[in-house]
Amino acid sequence: MFRIQRTPYGGRGAFASQAIPEDTLIHTCPGPFAHLVYRAFRKEICAYCFVYAFDSGKSGWGVKIACDGDGSAKGGVWFCKEECRDRWEEEDNVDGMLMSAYDAIDREAKRLGKANEKGKGKDDGKPRSKIQELEKTIPKKGEAITQDLIDQAWKSAEAIAESRNHGEDMVAELHKSDVDVARFISTVLVHRYIEDNHPTPPPSPSTSPSTSKSPSPTPSLQSFSQSLPSSPPTSPSPSLKSFLPLPSPELSGNDWLAFLNLQNNELAHLQSIPAALCQALRVYLFTLQTLPPPLLQYLPGPGSDDPLIKYLPLSVRELQARDAGNSFGIWQQPSGGESEMFGWGIWVSASFFNHSCDPNVHKVRNGRIFEFYTSSDVEEGEELCISYGFIDDDLDVKERREGLKESWYFECECSRCLEEMREKENNRVAVQD
Repeated sequence: MFRIQRTPYGGRGAFASQAIPEDTLIHTCPGPFAHLVYRAFRKEICAYCFVYAFDSGKSGWGVKIACDGDGSAKGGVWFCKEECRDRWEEEDNVDGMLMSAYDAIDREAKRLGKANEKGKGKDDGKPRSKIQELEKTIPKKGEAITQDLIDQAWKSAEAIAESRNHGEDMVAELHKSDVDVARFISTVLVHRYIEDNHPTPPPSPSTSPSTSKSPSPTPSLQSFSQSLPSSPPTSPSPSLKSFLPLPSPELSGNDWLAFLNLQNNELAHLQSIPAALCQALRVYLFTLQTLPPPLLQYLPGPGSDDPLIKYLPLSVRELQARDAGNSFGIWQQPSGGESEMFGWGIWVSASFFNHSCDPNVHKVRNGRIFEFYTSSDVEEGEELCISYGFIDDDLDVKERREGLKESWYFECECSRCLEEMREKENNRVAVQD
């Protein structure tokens, strides 16, 4: 029904390989590769299907894994029903890894918080940990951020990890959103652990259920593995040089190799938000000092057999580089102007749909699954595009393009923008005449 190919303006996109009628389900994304529910919404959002308790007339969900002493849910995960809890255990919490990581992160954050409370009033201005010394070397202005500086910062962070003394806190103080980011990273570590230790057999095409609204067959994720280019990405980062092919048609396309094919926005993101580099380094070291036994006895590096720590240095950097510009918000359903955002996630194959300010495809979140439907009739060869936002009628073309550039790191050249820019230029010339 569609294929992935190079676009005339650079990068890749999804193009119709046949005429597609309006309201056709053209793609379905499985659960997220990485995700995070904000701390403030943990009890109101089902950890598996992301349904909002208030939309069901409840103040919060009551199904949990195991009770802590104060009656709260262990790991801070709540579910709307037992079926969701069981599926989360089966799909996300394999071998108890994700719960262990969540629980350890929350415990360590609580410990550091108490230590900081006791230390209030004793601040002499000196760095309390090695990461604070490193953070002081990171420029606060985006134009000072270079690829060489980013590479050196990561080398310095890994050197801190390698020289750590037993029991030493590499991170002594957390910022407000660090715990959420650490939990987000843990979903990737566990996802990679599951890939390595519990590979799933490819599904049989004959047994795959069809959920298309139209008579047309629903394409599976395999559509994304075809017509891929072999050229490298534009980022000069030495650690991100490899441009790996998407999984073969037999695989789901929601694994680490598929994730690495997403656009790398590391430099543009950190030039836009320099503080994000400090946070990534801080959360990397915090996660290292936090993971539960027997994980703490291992340091990251080639050849490590530790089930989670061996993934950390590369995983954190690769995740930050691709989270920026490729993630989707987990919004209250149905989404609209008054909807709340509960967190965010990365649905790998969803990111191959490019943006248009006049989209011909819209996405619908059904639990943890994203479905993509055509919004109009599509001709063969036409690019299939969704909206990333900023298409309100009260925004002019300049405001739209600036918003997209700031949030998604690209200059929009969709047909609507090009037409409105031409119209604007024609009006300017007419006024001068």
